[in-house]
Amino acid sequence: MQALLDVLGRTHPMVLHLPIGLLAGLAAIELLFLRRESADRARGPRILITWLAALSAVVAAVSGYFLGRSGDYDPIILDRHLKLGIAVAVLACLTAFAQYTRSATPRRVLLFLTLASLVPAGHLGATMTHGEDFLLAPLRPKPADTPQPVLTRFAAEVRPILETRCVSCHGPSKAKGGLRLDSPEQIEEGGSSGPILLAGDPSASEIIRRLHLPETDDERMPPPGKNPLTPAQIEILEAWIQDGASFTEPPRDGSPTPIQTSDTTPTPAAPKPMPPAPALAAIATALGHAEPTSRGEPTLFVSFPADAQAIDDARAAELLRPLVPFIADLSLSRTRITDATLPLLAEMPALRKLDLRDTAVTSAGIASLAAAKALEELILVRTKLDPSAIETLAGIASLRRVYLWGAGLDKPTVDSLRERRKDLAIEAGDTLSAEQLAAEDKVTFSSDAPPIESPPAQTGPTDLSTIRPINSVCPVSGAPVKPEYTILYKGKAIGFCCPNCPKGFWEDPDKYLAIIEGKR
Repeated sequence: MQALLDVLGRTHPMVLHLPIGLLAGLAAIELLFLRRESADRARGPRILITWLAALSAVVAAVSGYFLGRSGDYDPIILDRHLKLGIAVAVLACLTAFAQYTRSATPRRVLLFLTLASLVPAGHLGATMTHGEDFLLAPLRPKPADTPQPVLTRFAAEVRPILETRCVSCHGPSKAKGGLRLDSPEQIEEGGSSGPILLAGDPSASEIIRRLHLPETDDERMPPPGKNPLTPAQIEILEAWIQDGASFTEPPRDGSPTPIQTSDTTPTPAAPKPMPPAPALAAIATALGHAEPTSRGEPTLFVSFPADAQAIDDARAAELLRPLVPFIADLSLSRTRITDATLPLLAEMPALRKLDLRDTAVTSAGIASLAAAKALEELILVRTKLDPSAIETLAGIASLRRVYLWGAGLDKPTVDSLRERRKDLAIEAGDTLSAEQLAAEDKVTFSSDAPPIESPPAQTGPTDLSTIRPINSVCPVSGAPVKPEYTILYKGKAIGFCCPNCPKGFWEDPDKYLAIIEGKR
């Protein structure tokens, strides 16, 4: 039922214009027949228009009430707008009843009062939707042509972006999601989902995560229909957060920087080289999949899930070589590639994640990956490795996570890698543990019924969703954890609030583990 009421509320922007137009038309009719004796000829159409205006005004008021319950608007402005909307609906209904009186004065007085209430009601509605002073903003004097110096990097670079792209929905008159971005204090406070900034880590900051979501994602900001941030503006925000998200530090060049006013058009960023369309078409022809890692970025995620067995070394080289500069996430799982393909993969400068599970890759082949400077995650499940692979894995400085289930390495060999690379998360299926929370007492029977035999112990992989995380608050965002987003690190089950936070965790897992253990 609540969902239906929410839908009714969202019809408000569609229906509110109907009573406005009908009331304006009714006023035009009254003016047209103001001094004519033939005014009675318009009585029928006038009554019909008046009742349509009254009923649509009632629908607009009801839908506006349910829309206002979302809590995203300034409560004072919302209360005034709601009261004026109800007044318009009531006066419109009284005007409809007054159409049946003999005298024209009552209906004309009521129509005037209805229109008089409609003007401030509409103004307050525009204020909530578009921001303060929306109606009269074009009449305000424009700022002087000479830009004024500013004293902080935030005021020079970040605030203009927030004011032109964000504050209309996250400001004093409208704070969607409980978030306001019109002052440093409000930005640091965050919204109903928690903090939006993690100083020094843009990828783990909620404001940056939402900027990079697909357009179809409900959490993406700004939402569809709003003017999105340019890549250059996103880079400014990311650089500011990376450098500590300070509200007091001076501009980067050490001198005051002119404020970019809302009327200034941002300088478009130089176009980035994009993947060649024929190469992407060839991937699709081979029943593979290629898509950008994020909107507007040239880096790609590539996989071959549909017909993996058709991809051998020659075919992989043919399809992947034109895309070497662009591939950041590559899955060759279950393909027929061998060690011969790995030197090509090592040439990919943006490659961060590589999935080689269930392939014929050996230790000799992965030695080629020592040249992969950006590789952070490597999946070698059910490959054919020997202990010599430890040298290669230990030597890939950028590597942060590796999967070695069924890869031919025994536990002492895996443990030797753990000793050499304490910063490397190694998932080999040999460190799973869970704290015993409770145990039932020994079963006793009140009759001679035979005891129930226990089922045999389960074997095989453990379902992480059944393991209780050691933390109740996400170490990255500070939001409550969801058990389905649980990972294992050093034998501990760590919970997160969403699928994106583990990425930030793996940047410095020991730091976040210390945060968790410090709060226990």
